[in-house]
Amino acid sequence: MKAKHKSKRNAVKAETPAVAPAGPFLDQGEVAKRLGLQPRTVGNWAREQKLPAYRFGRLLRFKWDEVESALAANFRCSSHGPIIFNCETHEI
Repeated sequence: MKAKHKSKRNAVKAETPAVAPAGPFLDQGEVAKRLGLQPRTVGNWAREQKLPAYRFGRLLRFKWDEVESALAANFRCSSHGPIIFNCETHEI
């Protein structure tokens, strides 16, 4: 009679909790909404390294304070077009 063996692989998989970004992380859509942009634009800017982003598998996540700093450093104010960054108050 064969002894039944439980697979260690399955046991480890069951004990390991799923890791999900939590806390200060925002997704692409939330950042786009705050900036008044399309989510695709936010993704493009992250790919072009205009915005700092963290990749969790296929998902992009952002920290809002880092997004604000990057915008202040990489974008200048203009009287033409939509206002993304307020030069007087340094707020989005």
